[in-house]
Amino acid sequence: MDFSHVTVLGPGLLGGSLLKALSEFSPKPLIHAWAHRPETVARVAQSGCAQLATTDLAAAVAGADLIILATPVGAMPQLAESMREHLRPDALVTDVGSVKAGLSQSIPAALHGAATYIGSHPMAGSEQAGFSASSATLFQGATCIVTPMPAIDPVLVRKLSAFWEMLGMRTQIRTPQAHDELVAEVSHLPHLVASALVAHAAATPENGLSCTGPGWRDTTRVASGSPELWTEILATNRHAVSNAAVAFAARLLEAARYIREGDTERVQAFLTRAKQDRERRLDS
Repeated sequence: MDFSHVTVLGPGLLGGSLLKALSEFSPKPLIHAWAHRPETVARVAQSGCAQLATTDLAAAVAGADLIILATPVGAMPQLAESMREHLRPDALVTDVGSVKAGLSQSIPAALHGAATYIGSHPMAGSEQAGFSASSATLFQGATCIVTPMPAIDPVLVRKLSAFWEMLGMRTQIRTPQAHDELVAEVSHLPHLVASALVAHAAATPENGLSCTGPGWRDTTRVASGSPELWTEILATNRHAVSNAAVAFAARLLEAARYIREGDTERVQAFLTRAKQDRERRLDS
């Protein structure tokens, strides 16, 4: 590994999974963890996946050559500013946030040249949250989107990509803006649609929730995610998500028209293409 001292700020589902995965490396780097709540620090310390778990931000980041922000997106710029004076000048800062255009401006501004920032978005997780839900295998086989700004040294981009690949991920390089448009379609919109499906079933005259089966539960699983977290994500990426929702609604209305008109040929073509596209993605 290119990094000998890694600090994770925010040991929730993603941050905790990072700590656990890193602790299984051989040889493993020096691992520090920071959390705002003492009870979270205690759980991390008890797990043994970090050599230091602390509420002291300065102590957590001191000497680290890679710092990973794994807090809610809205907290990241202030956290970057608070840790700025305690960073090594050659430190690399990244994050696991799911919206990047804003962070690509606000985090470098908060760091004010004290370290280099390159965004990351591991496309991994679940509807669960917190350190207790974290897993050392969470990232294996998933995709991580790395979002450097144009002026970033390509050597640092390769080092960060190699870090995620060592965790078992496939990496892609995208601009922050392209990332936000893409994840609006494949991550943020699906959460919105799952929530709408739940609301729709609950609003049926007989309350359709009482009749749901495994297909409905699989389709709406992500709607169990944190409402606070997802409100922040959808608000931060509101333009791309709203555009995706409008385009999706048009596609859904088109399929509804085929069904209403009894055009079974087009209905089957619609379903066949979806089946093939999904299976192609799962096989890749």
